[in-house]
Amino acid sequence: MRTMLSFCALSLALGCTAALAAEIDPQLVRTLATISPDQKLPVDFYLKAQANAIDLDPGIADLPRPQRRARVGRVLMDFAQESQRDLMAYLKAKGAEGKVEDINPHWIVNSVGCWATREVVLEVAARSDVELVYYDRMPCELGELEPGAAPVDSIPQNLLELHVRGAWNQGYHGEGVVLGVIDTGVRYTHMDLRNHLWMSDAYPNHGFNFASYQYSSGHPGPSTYDSLTPLDYYGHGTHCAGIATADGTYGQGVHETLGVAPAARIMSLPVDVYLHTPYPDTSMENNTMAAMQFCVRPPRDTLNGADVVTMSLGLIASWQPRLTAWRMAEENMRTAGLTKACAAGNESQGGVRCPGSCPPPWRNPANHPTGSGHERDTGTTATITVGGSEEGTGPVGPTTIWGSVPPWYDYEYPPGLVDPDVVAPSVNLVSTYYSSDSAYTTMSGTSMSTPQVAGAVCLMLPKGPLLTPGEIDSILELYGVHDLGEPGKDNWYGAGIIDCSLAVAFTPCLNYDIAVLRILPPSETIPVGTVISPSCTLFNYGSTTVVYGVRYRIGHLPPFDVMVFHPPGTYQCATFAQWSLDTGVYVQVCSVDVHDQNPTNDWKMDTIWVAPSGSIGEADANQPDRPMLAIAPNPCRGVLAVRLPLSADRLLEFKVYDAKGRLVRQLALRARARAQVDLHDLPDGVYLVRIESGNKGSEMKRVVLVR
Repeated sequence: MRTMLSFCALSLALGCTAALAAEIDPQLVRTLATISPDQKLPVDFYLKAQANAIDLDPGIADLPRPQRRARVGRVLMDFAQESQRDLMAYLKAKGAEGKVEDINPHWIVNSVGCWATREVVLEVAARSDVELVYYDRMPCELGELEPGAAPVDSIPQNLLELHVRGAWNQGYHGEGVVLGVIDTGVRYTHMDLRNHLWMSDAYPNHGFNFASYQYSSGHPGPSTYDSLTPLDYYGHGTHCAGIATADGTYGQGVHETLGVAPAARIMSLPVDVYLHTPYPDTSMENNTMAAMQFCVRPPRDTLNGADVVTMSLGLIASWQPRLTAWRMAEENMRTAGLTKACAAGNESQGGVRCPGSCPPPWRNPANHPTGSGHERDTGTTATITVGGSEEGTGPVGPTTIWGSVPPWYDYEYPPGLVDPDVVAPSVNLVSTYYSSDSAYTTMSGTSMSTPQVAGAVCLMLPKGPLLTPGEIDSILELYGVHDLGEPGKDNWYGAGIIDCSLAVAFTPCLNYDIAVLRILPPSETIPVGTVISPSCTLFNYGSTTVVYGVRYRIGHLPPFDVMVFHPPGTYQCATFAQWSLDTGVYVQVCSVDVHDQNPTNDWKMDTIWVAPSGSIGEADANQPDRPMLAIAPNPCRGVLAVRLPLSADRLLEFKVYDAKGRLVRQLALRARARAQVDLHDLPDGVYLVRIESGNKGSEMKRVVLVR
């Protein structure tokens, strides 16, 4: 059933005779019939010309995320400016007559928002370049407020349920990731938030205030702060930001009110989501679209956008949201490389709210039944829809709307689109509050579930900085959850409750996939004056071709550097400049640095004795090869397979150290054998495994233990 009315029907209702070909929001039809000729309403004009950025510029797919975001924004801006040129000229002319205010062109979806009189609405509706006319609606906030809660004295229960410590123990806390918080703003001076904020010289207060009284000159938003002061005006946004990223600074460690990703940087983007009465027709939806654009491409700092977005907002299905516009915007965010967590809503009836109702970034087989009629079910967007893990705390899928929405006509019901995608705790969560720099409160709702999933994505990206939204979603839904409800992905709990430790463990590691296997010359005594040509053998354990630097140091000599182009699953040999040294004991070190990622991925160190030729003994000249250690699987769930491929059959010492350098396991293993080492009694985390062979050298590997 169509949710929009033709303008022919509208013109009849209003006694007009103009030829009107576009479609109109039914609520706008009713409202236009009741207003005076000079009264203005918030509307959005959705143009017929729409585009996905990757169709306009296929080269976008090969760009790194910052350049990709900026390029997507530039391409869509150019497309929108050209196709909007005539409409914008018309609206500006009507603005000069006092019939139009607050013109806001968009490019994340090709539309123009403004406040316009009935005359302007009807004239625009007659244009051949306009497809739809919408009545601007307000995305309603989703949290239930219970003020006055005290901070807890231990790690919050929701973080225990999500096994967040296992992700932290692997060394990931959201470092370098920017989280866009589209909500009521953030109290960025709060003690638990102030130390990890998005930084930009163009936006000194860590974001932009789209809810400001300044943003819409004739129709001020609820925020009393100016546009460059994106502080919270209600409390909901600060609470969500804390769930995602609070770092526990308040109380100096006594109160562990930690967020999921305490090192992720917050970009604060208040939008007009205040609970007006009556709603939804007292506020503007297009500033939420503008905030999404800001995440992709901040106008004054175009390469400094967000990596992840959390948005605990949505439109109830009975409001008949502008589905076409939302889906196009979410598709373009995915093309830009952003992953977005969006709340499903709290209604037990009526289905998932929009834009949470948009398809997820990954085509889960549960969403793609085989057989005739489902060939079109391939659409994806940036949105991971989040429900509550407690029974009865959110809407139940499936989403049944898309089979009748042009131009997609996909996910036809039955069976529709399985929703939500994943779940997280949603009841009585304590987090930061906006009333002071040390305030906390308790809230409930899928608003609270959503930033937990966004935080999980922030934990994954430092390990896999090149992950696409589809890859992130696939890891979460396949490996980063514990199934709840019916087996597999269902319409109550999605793929299951997220497990941050598993999500990080199964994230392909680009930072630690290069291993230094051997350095030549080996650890031995060599004659003084000998000219040495050092080299090292490397192996790419990862799944991606990597270009990286290798540095070799010996004694007081300057470091030698080479660049290596290394396909996956192959060995490479790096050769360095020749050297000769005087008598003495020297340390040689070879290290790997994958550029634009965490430095010094792997390294190896040996001691070399340079001595007069007559002092070299027979035993030294014929020493056996050094130990080499192979371990699998990694990550490990409790039992580690160890292989020691040495030519000599001898006992070696096998040691396991925790992240603090403490020896937690020690045993003797025989070389030229494969052994199994049981680590079930150790907690999840990162460990160093070391094999020692007396004075003949050692080998060390990094292993992640996760269950």
